[in-house]
Amino acid sequence: MKNIFKIFIVVIGLTFLMSNNLYEEAAKNSSEKKRNGKQKSEQNSLLFNSIIGIYEYKTNVKNENHYIVLDSINGKLVGMYFGSENEGEHGIAFYENAMENLKIEKNKISFEILSRELFAKSQFKIVKNNSQKEKSIGLSKTKLEFIGKFTNSTIELKCESKNGDCWEPKIKFIKLNKKNVR
Repeated sequence: MKNIFKIFIVVIGLTFLMSNNLYEEAAKNSSEKKRNGKQKSEQNSLLFNSIIGIYEYKTNVKNENHYIVLDSINGKLVGMYFGSENEGEHGIAFYENAMENLKIEKNKISFEILSRELFAKSQFKIVKNNSQKEKSIGLSKTKLEFIGKFTNSTIELKCESKNGDCWEPKIKFIKLNKKNVR
């Protein structure tokens, strides 16, 4: 009986030591994850701050220019794409879309533009309290996929579309600032 009691005490002692070590290891890992998460959050914040802004791709015709607007809302990067596409015999149509599946990592960027409501005029406007939306002239359902790289002042993208709806296969946007705004 004494041997069973001794074995029982040894097992409880080992269990206590192991659980204490596991607890300390878990606490250490948790602290490390929090520290790494905080560092990553700070890095993302710096990255977001460096890329936030308005970017312009100049076409041959000024009102057909494309624009990317990037901003941070509640710590999350969001983007809008203002573009145009050739509608063949119908001329040029314009759209404004959220940048879906927007991913930024180091100096790489990727996003998708899903179905686009088309308009007769550019939707890139700066207006106060304009609740009136232009009348749509159609819908373009082909997904546009963009992937590329960015610096503090440029975004260079490759565009892919199953139906050839990209304005150009390669597009270079330049960040607008007070000096280069027309």
